[in-house]
Amino acid sequence: MKKTPPPRWAPFLGLIYWGDLAQTTTYRDKRGRIIWFPKTYPKDPPTPAQLACRQTMKDAAQSWHSLTQQQRQAYAQAINKLSLTMSPFSLHFTLSLPHKRHYKRTIEQQSGVKLP
Repeated sequence: MKKTPPPRWAPFLGLIYWGDLAQTTTYRDKRGRIIWFPKTYPKDPPTPAQLACRQTMKDAAQSWHSLTQQQRQAYAQAINKLSLTMSPFSLHFTLSLPHKRHYKRTIEQQSGVKLP
């Protein structure tokens, strides 16, 4: 992996040192050094398991749009009562995932809010 220093103009422009920028990927290592390397792409098409996982995530995200404003406010109310550091969408998304659905009952019991 190629390690190169960031351009001197990057801090001046307020660039954050992680993620993809054009054809380059950047991140900070454990020692705080900034690592830059060419962006890579998958060599193989997604597997059926990957496609199924992506569909599960897509369904969980899309289910948020079918909620009414009142239902969305119930998630916000539960978050406020439990002092959670997440958005109502994030809570709904998490509880919509098949392997996380059992958490819904716990959230409802602890917050006293009935979630849709």
